[in-house]
Amino acid sequence: VSSNDTAPQISNITESYPEPKAIHISWITDVDTKGYVRYSKNPDLSNYSVANDVNGENYTGDIHCVQLSNLAMDTTYYYEV
Repeated sequence: VSSNDTAPQISNITESYPEPKAIHISWITDVDTKGYVRYSKNPDLSNYSVANDVNGENYTGDIHCVQLSNLAMDTTYYYEV
């Protein structure tokens, strides 16, 4: 991000659980942008993985959805969009 750019404003973050070892995370941005989630079992997001928008890693838009799957049962995960 250059000094003339501002980060997109993120709103309406929602979670849904389509199956026991998966989560859908969706959100809206105020401008078209790529969407992805960094997630980890560690609160500081160290050793994180990245999941891209379900529309593809090159998708640019203002409505985003990411699916995290094959998660470990009875485990806390932390994420940021």
